[in-house]
Amino acid sequence: IVKIDAPAFWEYDKLLDFFASYKKVRLSFEAKQQIVEFVEPSCINFFNLMTKLAVNFDGEEISKIMLEEVLEKNKLDHFEMANLFGFKKMNVFYSKLIDLDPDYDSLRGLFYFLQTHMVKISDPAFIHKKPKPSKYDNQILSQSRLWKQNELSLVLDFLKNLESRAKVKNPYIKTDIKSAYYRSL
Repeated sequence: IVKIDAPAFWEYDKLLDFFASYKKVRLSFEAKQQIVEFVEPSCINFFNLMTKLAVNFDGEEISKIMLEEVLEKNKLDHFEMANLFGFKKMNVFYSKLIDLDPDYDSLRGLFYFLQTHMVKISDPAFIHKKPKPSKYDNQILSQSRLWKQNELSLVLDFLKNLESRAKVKNPYIKTDIKSAYYRSL
C-alpha cells in the first residue's frame, strides 16, 4: 500500500507549480498569486484549472488579466468564514457560501472546521493558559462573549448535520444553506 498525504497549507503553491509544470502552463507571479487566493486548493481543482489554461492559452505566459477570463472564484477561506460565523454575521456568511457554490468536499471541510471553531468558543479557557495568544485566539475570546451555551449546542448540531450531508453528497444541503440564509435576513 502506498499512502500519499495531502500537502500542508503552506505547500499549496508547490502543488500548483507541479500541475502547471505537468500541463506546461506558464504563469506570471501575479496570476499564480491570484490562483492561490481564489481557487480552493485541491489536486482536482488545480488540475482542472491548469487543463483549462493549457487549452485556452497554448504556451503563452498567463497574466492576471488573462486568468480572470477563465477563473472561477470558489475558494473557501475557513478563517474568514469562521470569523463571520463566530461574530454572528450569518447573512454575510450564508450569502458568501451561496455565491461561492463550493463542492461537497469543500463544504465538508468547512463545516468540520466550524465545529472545531465553535467548540473552542464554547470553552476558551485553554487560551488563558497560553503565554502569548495569537490573533485567532483573541478572536475566539471576543466571539465567546457573543454566544450562550444553549445557542452553541444548537449550532453544533446544525453544523454536524451539514457536515454529514456534505459527506454523503446529499444534494439538499444547498437547500439547507439557502434556508439558513433566508432565516438570517
